[in-house]
Amino acid sequence: MWAINTFRISVFDDKKKPTGRFGNGRVFTDMVGRISHSFYGLLIFIFTEKINVFYLFLFSYLILYIENTLWRKLYFHVVKSSDIAQELGVKRVVPAYRRLRRIKPDDLKTGVCFASGGSGIDHLTSRTLGVLSTGDQIGDFKKYLKKLKNATKNKKEMKKIISNAVFLISEGNNDIGYFVTPARLRLRSIDTYTSDMVFWTKAFLQDLYDLGARKFAVMGVIPVGCLPFHRFLFGGVFAWCNFMMNRISEDFNTKLQKALIGYEVEKSFKGAKFVYVDMYGSIMDLINHPKAYGFTEAKRSCCCMVTSIIPCRNPDEYVFYDFAHPTMKTYEVISKPLVYQMRKGLA
Repeated sequence: MWAINTFRISVFDDKKKPTGRFGNGRVFTDMVGRISHSFYGLLIFIFTEKINVFYLFLFSYLILYIENTLWRKLYFHVVKSSDIAQELGVKRVVPAYRRLRRIKPDDLKTGVCFASGGSGIDHLTSRTLGVLSTGDQIGDFKKYLKKLKNATKNKKEMKKIISNAVFLISEGNNDIGYFVTPARLRLRSIDTYTSDMVFWTKAFLQDLYDLGARKFAVMGVIPVGCLPFHRFLFGGVFAWCNFMMNRISEDFNTKLQKALIGYEVEKSFKGAKFVYVDMYGSIMDLINHPKAYGFTEAKRSCCCMVTSIIPCRNPDEYVFYDFAHPTMKTYEVISKPLVYQMRKGLA
């Protein structure tokens, strides 16, 4: 049985969709994370290396000023994991662990976010963007356990909280997004890389299991090739989705889903439960049938692209807010079926 009043949630993800206030990270990491959430900043990173860092920061923050100040709201401020937590009746916002000064003591018992913007299950992705890796997130979780133990003043109670908590895992979007760079394509094939991603995911889950986690909701990657950024660069006049990117996404999701089924019968995961959360299908359904869900635009973004420099006044009509992040409306639409999948799989 699922007891909402005792439900806890912990979040580990690549923060393809930010949670809280830009999530966890060092000062420099936060700046890189913010820049990576600007279409223009990302273009600068991809297409040039010899550029004055000062102007890079200045230009990227100018775009962020437009996003935050013009409409007085960063539209992808509280999304995905927070929407799911709210739908489950846990809390409105899942706070970032590294913002503990702003976190109430009770938040330690009801769930925190260990995510870092731009990270990936592949450590090379995290190092490339200078953000927290999955290893860093595991390190934060270990520190969190010590704080939780002090908060509960009872080791047995702490273990009970962790074993009953749902660990929401979302990794792989950034890995696939950056896999198409020439340097990575030379290193390994698509099939090899997606298999490696599943292997790294298992190692990450094993680390959490060894620390007491027993319930895992593992999200598949979204249709990366249909993000406005990839449509703009590779979609031509009609802004088609990038077939190769979606092929990689589907390949990884298929392997991940099969792997999660096998983990439950492995001795190394004795007593654990896994549920695969279909992010690909959920987002693709909105892209293919936008009007059925109240959207009018599924190809272009509301903000921060060459085609939409000034933020739109009606973001609820768009599936995507910027070059790679869905709008709040999108998360509101998909959160209910996602929560249903989690309830059914972890009951």
